[in-house]
Amino acid sequence: MGPDGSRTKMTIATGIIADEPTANLNIYPREVLNRAIIQFNHRARKRPVRGSEIDPLKIDNLGDPSFITHKLLINESGMLCADIEILEDTPVGKELLKKIHKSERVVARPVMCVPAYVDIIKGDKTKIDPLEITDIHSIVRVQVECG
Repeated sequence: MGPDGSRTKMTIATGIIADEPTANLNIYPREVLNRAIIQFNHRARKRPVRGSEIDPLKIDNLGDPSFITHKLLINESGMLCADIEILEDTPVGKELLKKIHKSERVVARPVMCVPAYVDIIKGDKTKIDPLEITDIHSIVRVQVECG
């Protein structure tokens, strides 16, 4: 909690826009995202879903929890967003809040459990076509990246 007993809550966008290719050329249809969001939000209402900051140098370590994700949503632009609350009563929460205030770019990264796909290369091997994700088993948690 902040010095006055307040809690820092914010909405952070991801790089996922419904029905549009992502940076790694995956397409998440709105219907598929909505099903995963409903499942995640139902779970989040029953039990806190804790998240942590992504450290690109320590990709094998999920990090200590520094925030709680209360819900996921698709905003008016079609972007997947996360409503989070910083755990300011923890050292990692305080540190994350400082980084968020100093960073030019803050993005949420959902950790998804999706079925395995095999890319089939046709014709031009230098061109990779976008891959439509037809199912998301679940969105496990959200991590935050400050850059």
